[in-house]
Amino acid sequence: MFLVMALGFVARRKGYFSAEATRTISLFVVDVAFPSLVFVSFLRTIDAASLRQQWFLPVLGFGLILLGHVVGVVLAPLFVERKQRGTFWFICGMSNWVYLPLPIVEALYGNEGIRAILLFNVGGQIVLWTVLVGGLRKGGPGKESLKNLVLNPGLWATAAGIVLALLFPQLGEALDVPTAAASSGQLVMKTFLQPLEMVGRVTIPISLIVIGAQLAGLTERAGGACLFPPDRAVVGNMIARLVVAPAIYVLVMQGLLSLGVTMMPQPLAITYIVSTMPAAVSCGIIVERFGGDTALASRGVLYTTVVALFSVPGFFALLQWLGIVAERV
Repeated sequence: MFLVMALGFVARRKGYFSAEATRTISLFVVDVAFPSLVFVSFLRTIDAASLRQQWFLPVLGFGLILLGHVVGVVLAPLFVERKQRGTFWFICGMSNWVYLPLPIVEALYGNEGIRAILLFNVGGQIVLWTVLVGGLRKGGPGKESLKNLVLNPGLWATAAGIVLALLFPQLGEALDVPTAAASSGQLVMKTFLQPLEMVGRVTIPISLIVIGAQLAGLTERAGGACLFPPDRAVVGNMIARLVVAPAIYVLVMQGLLSLGVTMMPQPLAITYIVSTMPAAVSCGIIVERFGGDTALASRGVLYTTVVALFSVPGFFALLQWLGIVAERV
């Protein structure tokens, strides 16, 4: 992952990607490739039994992102001035809960891991466009953020994928039937679904390249003098986003399990991975749109992402050592 992100970083610095090209490719990933991945993945993996077993993932998505925001609200007075607090809250809450964990959980858990991230995303999007954006704007989320929630392509692909998977399970089955053995009806279904599957497959590599290119853009926007050493606000972001929020989340989940709440261990372990993610690179775009401190957002995203290269595997190894997640998957 780091090498692919580094490729995007170098490509942006070398001029292969301009700022406009990076933004356009990012929009393609968000509005086209990712919804295609969501739709096809749900056709393949969703059935009534899996929904009954993993109903809690959208709820945990809502709760985990909200927890990051609350941690930011509590710690903000220790690290930033009043005028920066909305941005600080936002960075602490808006982790990169889709594009960075996707390749990790795919490697660990395959299609089951991808499905867990996509279900988690439903709750995360709701918190993003209500509570998190509301914290940036005076007077609450506003019509624009609610419109973004309602028209979110990923959520529409989620709804369509789940409904069609439940009503027509043969759609997902057709994708896995070899062409030579497919019936005429299955060939028709494959003709329409395989292009979506091909587009969805580029989501992970392109998103990692875009993240690298965006990080290169952040260093240009923030400026070298503003980046080193990290100031008090950035240190606070790293502590809140990468240490405090994940630790509290794991403690809360373990407490619920000890009280008898039943959750499947594999999807729960995936949410532990998500809890350790750095601030999303798109933080800067949203902060700028809703009037936050873009310089703080740029520095916060850059530092949390770089530190996460070490903190994420370290945190997960600690959970394995404590026996909270299984050492073999």
